[in-house]
Amino acid sequence: MTSGPERNLAGWTPIRLYREDGRTMVDWCEMGAVRFVDPFFHQTVDRVLARPAAALLRRQTTVEVLEATAEDDPGIVPNGFIFHASRCGSTLVAQMLAASEANRVLSEPGPVDEILRTGFRTPIVPEDRRLAWMRAMISVLGRSQGAERRFFVKFDPWHVLALPLIRKAFPEVPWVFLVRDPLEILVSQLRSPGSQFAVGPLPPELFGLDLVAAATAPPGAYAARVLDTLLGAAARDFDDAGLVVDYRQLPDGLDAILALFGVDADVEERAVMASAATFDAKNPEVAFQPDSASKQASADDGLRAVADRIRPAFEEILRIREQRQPATVP
Repeated sequence: MTSGPERNLAGWTPIRLYREDGRTMVDWCEMGAVRFVDPFFHQTVDRVLARPAAALLRRQTTVEVLEATAEDDPGIVPNGFIFHASRCGSTLVAQMLAASEANRVLSEPGPVDEILRTGFRTPIVPEDRRLAWMRAMISVLGRSQGAERRFFVKFDPWHVLALPLIRKAFPEVPWVFLVRDPLEILVSQLRSPGSQFAVGPLPPELFGLDLVAAATAPPGAYAARVLDTLLGAAARDFDDAGLVVDYRQLPDGLDAILALFGVDADVEERAVMASAATFDAKNPEVAFQPDSASKQASADDGLRAVADRIRPAFEEILRIREQRQPATVP
């Protein structure tokens, strides 16, 4: 087992997983007491790395050191996982949770994404190693700061395709899947394309297409294929630990999410979380403005037709929601 200074990683956070000279390596940043309160994991990391000392004094270790650190200094056991179909309120939920100093919330952490990508990148990492790395990474990322006593992870949209592996790694952790009317998601993706809904960042084979078919798809068609695949994966792999929440249920639907995650927040803590919902989740300096009506009105007939073709997958998710709906969800 590794020993010595390399194991002294208290206060250090893994921020990147990469390959070097045939080995899987971990890039660490000394975050100290900085909490992850930005809308996305990388924004907090970038803010810390803007300090010259933090940027220069990073540490690199093998992934085996990550595993040893998780064994020696494990973090908080996750209270809940957040999956989503994109542009449907997941960042809002994460920001509401992060508003409480008792909650450690990591929103789409890059190192977790990189572990899951080793399942299709060359050389492909066997499932047992990906499981071990996932458990170790989540554990180390869950090491608390200050008053943090709960831990939540919001995954990237495409990670629902890896739901079986994530559930195998953490079978006891409850999870929520957030959805929204597919037309509104597609309007948002066409206005400001997310990387996972554009051709290139992910293999189109994940969504049942080859590169030529993906590259020549009409506007909106590739994003719709991605969304259809994500919705289908969530429905196929849904289990008793899961909960579906529609965007239209937010922010009040947070109560059901808290109940699912076993969070018994007092009145003051709930008020703090509720206050976060009055701001734009991705730009907390701006007041929240409802946009469902404007998205619906702006869609042309072509995009409506594309959205209609994937609506059955959305309706299947809503059926799961109705079947498993707790009485506390509005």
